[in-house]
Amino acid sequence: HSCALLDNGSVSCWGSNERGQLGNGDYVDQTSPTLTAAFDSGRTVVDISGGRWHTCALLDNGQVSCWGYNANGQLGHGPGVGSITPLTITHSGGISNAVSISAGYEHSCAVLSNGSAMCWGSNNNGGMGIGDATPNAHVYAVTVPNSLDPDRKVIAVDAGRDRTCVLYDNQSVACTGRGDAGQIGNNDTSNQINFTYTIPLVVPRSIAIDNGDQDGDGFADPLDAYPEDIMRAAKCVAPTYGRYVCTTVGLGKYVPANDAIYPTDASIGHYVDQVGQVGERPCPVGTYNPTTSAEQFSACLGSDAGHFVDLIGQGEQTPCDVGTFQPGTRSQSCLPSDLGHFVNMTAQTTQIPCPVGTFQNETEQVDCRPAEWGHYANETGQVNQTACLEGSYNPDNGSIFSTDCQPADIGHFVNETGRYNQTACAIGTLQNQTGQSSCFNASRGHYVSLLGQSTEVPCSVGTYNPLRGANNSTWCLPATRGHFVNETGQGDQTPCLSGTYNPVNGSSDPNACVDADIGNHVATFGQWEQTPCAPGTYENQTGQILCNEADSGHFVNETGQTSQEKCLPGTYQSFTGQSFCFSASPGYFVPLEGQVNQTACGIGTFNPNVSSINASDCIAATPGHFVNLTGQANQMPCSIGTYNPASGSNTSDACLNASSGYYVNITGSVNQTPCSIGTYNPTEAGNSSEACQWSSRGHYVDLEGQSIEIACPAGTYNPMMGSDSSEACLETEAGHYADETGQARQTPCRIGTYNPINGSSSIFDCKLANAGYFVPIEGQAKQTRCPPGTSQPETGQSECQLGEGGQLQTDSTPVETFQLVFLISSALMIAMGMVLLSRRKKRKGGKKTTDAMRRRYNY
Repeated sequence: HSCALLDNGSVSCWGSNERGQLGNGDYVDQTSPTLTAAFDSGRTVVDISGGRWHTCALLDNGQVSCWGYNANGQLGHGPGVGSITPLTITHSGGISNAVSISAGYEHSCAVLSNGSAMCWGSNNNGGMGIGDATPNAHVYAVTVPNSLDPDRKVIAVDAGRDRTCVLYDNQSVACTGRGDAGQIGNNDTSNQINFTYTIPLVVPRSIAIDNGDQDGDGFADPLDAYPEDIMRAAKCVAPTYGRYVCTTVGLGKYVPANDAIYPTDASIGHYVDQVGQVGERPCPVGTYNPTTSAEQFSACLGSDAGHFVDLIGQGEQTPCDVGTFQPGTRSQSCLPSDLGHFVNMTAQTTQIPCPVGTFQNETEQVDCRPAEWGHYANETGQVNQTACLEGSYNPDNGSIFSTDCQPADIGHFVNETGRYNQTACAIGTLQNQTGQSSCFNASRGHYVSLLGQSTEVPCSVGTYNPLRGANNSTWCLPATRGHFVNETGQGDQTPCLSGTYNPVNGSSDPNACVDADIGNHVATFGQWEQTPCAPGTYENQTGQILCNEADSGHFVNETGQTSQEKCLPGTYQSFTGQSFCFSASPGYFVPLEGQVNQTACGIGTFNPNVSSINASDCIAATPGHFVNLTGQANQMPCSIGTYNPASGSNTSDACLNASSGYYVNITGSVNQTPCSIGTYNPTEAGNSSEACQWSSRGHYVDLEGQSIEIACPAGTYNPMMGSDSSEACLETEAGHYADETGQARQTPCRIGTYNPINGSSSIFDCKLANAGYFVPIEGQAKQTRCPPGTSQPETGQSECQLGEGGQLQTDSTPVETFQLVFLISSALMIAMGMVLLSRRKKRKGGKKTTDAMRRRYNY
């Protein structure tokens, strides 16, 4: 392809466009310049370069736009996808400062304004000079390394096929890539993967001018294009030719290349109708020219009818082949014969319709096909033959009438169109009409044992055939037991009626069915034996379809019975049709035979046995129990917490709640259990010994079955639980009192008071310490005199004052102070010892209660 840069900054391309390299938005080849699609808005082109299948343009802003084939990344847009319109390189930052471009075979390069170069696309054979020779596609632009001289700048670049050359600013040239033909210029034929200097160019020098004529052709050397060839001196440029003088070529001839000595005649099938032409013009399709050196288009003759010219530049016309025709002139092809027609000679202008009796279902044919057997063709120009209809056939070829299709005979059929013969009905089938497309199966009760039959044979009496299509007499089955067949041609056997049966095969008489005997029945049609009445049923008449069910209160326990039996006393049957009687259930009895129901024991009674006969078998409920429903097998025990001393009870109300002070811890109890001494129960219905509570501190319980505890009287106390005697109530000790009943502890007299007696029941028994005395701690049985050196003028005091008149004396000696403290401490110790001794004596009698309490509370 070729491209031109126009003076308005646009681009026009022409030639091959198979890869979109023209950039006009399609893949159609162009024989004249065609504008490319628009570039980026407002951009114009300042340089253009074409590669093998791609084109690149340098825009006025220094960017590069490429289009066309991109299998190797030569567009710089990324991998793979080509473009049929210009697309500016923007990947990896794009290119914005290019000053020149060059599109190679499968790669592209650009020189940048900073003196560097960038390339993108195929690196086959090291053509990009980046240090390796792998053919990887570099789909984005990469900087070409300047490995020769880092100070040199690139001023021009040229991308070729698997190679690239650059021109440096010192006029040196370096190349890289393919070198098998010396393309690198380094006096070597090896490939280079880095840029390599070429052998330095010869320094330009002046050439001396010599006016001599070396070849003696009469043309001085400076004016002789071929100074050493005497046969020619002029170097003619097409469309001129000649040896010594260049002459413009005339009509009917052309000069295809420079340096031509002679012109070339227009060849057959061509013409040259203008002077000075470098090529000849071909005659268009549909025309031909059998002569050379034609000077006019009129030399191209139109093809005759029956002929065609399908290529340009032809010297002769071609006759239409057999099977084709052409009624017109100047044709570039022939027409195939239509369906129903043929052409049996060459160079024909018309086609021939098929005659009657023939047809043609294909085009471009040389003859027609005769109508095949089973068909006919009754008109000329038939595309298809007409098939004989189902039920008819035609054994002949070339038939022209529909009447040539014969109807199938009786006993035969034709089940397809276009058949040449009829088919005999198979055994088991028949056909009693002509012109039919099928045979029908022998009907039920019949058979057909021969081919091509129009009638069927009936089965004899005593036999039947339930199926269609029987092909021999074995299909006629003898009547089975329980049936008979009393007519010929039957498809079904007749079943014996219900209530009758027939034990013999092949019966032809209805009287072969006999009535069922008594004690038997026949429930359905077609039975070969009678069925004995099942247990629970009986029958006392013949010919019956059902047996009678045994009545309720009755049973039949064997098969084939003619009567039923009554249920015995102690048994009953509520349902009909039963083979046994139920035994009277526990809680029931049956006093008579033939009973439908059993009789329930009344409330207050129960019966644990089966098959009971008398009401006396019902037992009265025992003490501790009750029966509140009829028909009970068992009596109900009174629940825990209740008891019942009576028999025959018929309600749960007969179970009495345990009284307060008592409990019942088992079911079915006749009496209640009293709480033991030391415990009591304030509530009713206690159901375990846990309902009996231990007497609390300050109390005791000295009798069984108590609902309350007894409080210790005032002046006594009891620190223990579970006490079972009044002796557990301890008399208050001196220095204490108990002013209420039920006290768990005694109350000590407060400090400043004392009580010298036991068993005090009032706080007023605690006396105030006299003046000159004191009581320093609570619970004292006596007061203490103030020690020497101290005094106390008031009553009810807990200490004495030091010195006279209540003044603190500071001249007491350490010995005196020690004596005072010793006296007080000794008094306190003696008092505490007496209290403990007294308590131990009083508790000795309550050891039993204490041990019980310890067992219960684990202390």
